[in-house]
Amino acid sequence: MARMKISTLLFATLCFLVVSCASTYEETIAYSNEDMQNWGLAEFTDFGRGGSILEYVPAGQTVKNWSELFTVQLFKIKDTSPAHAIDSMRERIKGVCPDVSFLTIATEPFSSTYEFWTLGNESFDAQHELGRFLVGDEGLHRVAYAQKGPRMDATTRARWLTTITTAVVFDVNNRKPLRE
Repeated sequence: MARMKISTLLFATLCFLVVSCASTYEETIAYSNEDMQNWGLAEFTDFGRGGSILEYVPAGQTVKNWSELFTVQLFKIKDTSPAHAIDSMRERIKGVCPDVSFLTIATEPFSSTYEFWTLGNESFDAQHELGRFLVGDEGLHRVAYAQKGPRMDATTRARWLTTITTAVVFDVNNRKPLRE
């Protein structure tokens, strides 16, 4: 048990260092999930003034052939609320996949959590996603977990919802959460 906690802490630290080293940003998302021990960074894209995206997948998978995907994203925009970001995402997905079921789970002053699932179509794979938008000083952050195929079972959903809802915007320079 102690070994698992240590390896989880080491993995979370490694994820944080990868995010920190891969970007020149002043803040990032800090999170922890012991289920990601055998995952790796599949892709990092720096959009410069537009933000960045990091995509993690289980070992042996890529962003082109994933069954599970964990995303950490920064939109360098400051005039959009988390709730508005969810509304925009809902409309964009409904535009390509009208059968989507989309819920706002929680809205707080500095974050909003969402969930959607769809059977998919020719434009959009069947998948189930949990995500959260968080306000940072540099812009709007998004952290999300998606699973291709049918809806997640209750245990998987609960574990990932905990990861998503406990993630925080982390001030890289001061080495502490931006907001407690």
